[in-house]
Amino acid sequence: MRISGTVVDSESNEGIGQARMILSGRAEAYLTEDNGNFKIEITAKEEDATLLRVRVSRAGYKVYDESVSPPLDRLIIPLQKLASEPMPPARGSAAPADSGTASESNNDAVKRGRAEPPVYRTAKIPLPVDQGQITYRIESCKREGNSSLACYGFVTNGGSTTRRILLISGQRGGIRSTALDGLGKTKAIDEQANEYVASQIFLANQGSPETGQFFYDLRPRLQVPLTIRFANFDAAAGALYSLEIHGSDGTPLNVVFNQIVVGN
Repeated sequence: MRISGTVVDSESNEGIGQARMILSGRAEAYLTEDNGNFKIEITAKEEDATLLRVRVSRAGYKVYDESVSPPLDRLIIPLQKLASEPMPPARGSAAPADSGTASESNNDAVKRGRAEPPVYRTAKIPLPVDQGQITYRIESCKREGNSSLACYGFVTNGGSTTRRILLISGQRGGIRSTALDGLGKTKAIDEQANEYVASQIFLANQGSPETGQFFYDLRPRLQVPLTIRFANFDAAAGALYSLEIHGSDGTPLNVVFNQIVVGN
């Protein structure tokens, strides 16, 4: 049994591709096809439910969060466009104009002390990074307690086949691991050029902090929650200069995000 249908623009009635769909009670998310169509397999328990709650989101549209009742095929889910609003003025020092991914040479220059790390005072979400048909997105980095940092985002397989990826935290039992140096370590650099190696990485509820690495099979058109944690994070740091995810998806993986404000 499955739930299927189309996510459309409420004004034009055109299909909306790459809309993110979540069924209540599930950790994973699903993406609509380019024409807005979707097909999601449901469990026997969900099939027996009188109502099934569906949440749909897409940049530029209001979030759809409603309960639907059987039949669950040929559903039409309309999304309303958000009214455009002027951007608020920046507070304090302005962030650099380039919001894309900075080159590693800039990161290295900061670490060697040859360049001043920028200071970010406006909230900034880095652009997603595409690695072939796999997209990595970081949506926020927040403090956890007095000395830990957690960064949250998603990994999406936009292809038509399952892809296996390897993610490396670079630590084993809280100690930096040298066994995985060939593929690098997932790490962060704060605005004062302090470097932190990731202590834990999770996709959905799966991870392996004890060994410093783990494999995950990404199913097609599935968006999976990503969590990266750093221990002993400087309490005075207000932003990350860069966040680097290392591992392999068949070839060495090096995904770099820049200019991330640290929240509380």
